[in-house]
Amino acid sequence: MHKADASSIAYSGEAKVLKDYLFHHIEEGEAEIIAKVRELMPAAELKALGEKMMARKKELLAETA
Repeated sequence: MHKADASSIAYSGEAKVLKDYLFHHIEEGEAEIIAKVRELMPAAELKALGEKMMARKKELLAETA
């Protein structure tokens, strides 16, 4: 991919395949981590963590708006 012309169709196709592979890999990792956290963390603590993460996400989205 590093030798291909960035404006070519081949480069675009390779970039899409790479992006799809990375997103799939990330989703698998997240699923494994979330399952393990659910196993190890009490429900109330997990809920509090989720609320904290959502609040932070809103802050970050507001910064980029």
